Amino acid sequence: MEWNLRRIAGRAARSLVFIAASVYAGLCALIYGFQEKLIFRPAPLPESHAFAIADTTEVMVRVDGAELSALHFRLPNPTGLVFFLHGNGGNLASWLTSTDFYRRANYDLFMIDYR
Repeated sequence: MEWNLRRIAGRAARSLVFIAASVYAGLCALIYGFQEKLIFRPAPLPESHAFAIADTTEVMVRVDGAELSALHFRLPNPTGLVFFLHGNGGNLASWLTSTDFYRRANYDLFMIDYR
């Protein structure tokens, strides 16, 4: 009788481990499959959007299968260039609202949007 209880308990434990491992593998597969949607939360700009920031020009950068929008803020004699990759949400309009900091620091700025 004791042997049967151990056998049943062993089977139950193996079944629980198998179920837990299957659920974990399924969750990992879902996260892997949707990782870009979980990480990047873009807010696309309308095609008619025009930037109106002084000394800043919009540049289109061609990449495989897309054309990315970028902003280039230029000063007459800059100390250097800041290549800025904004965070995982929003767009250029929400990340570059003022160039005052870069103007005071005397740096050009190049900021690119994601796909």
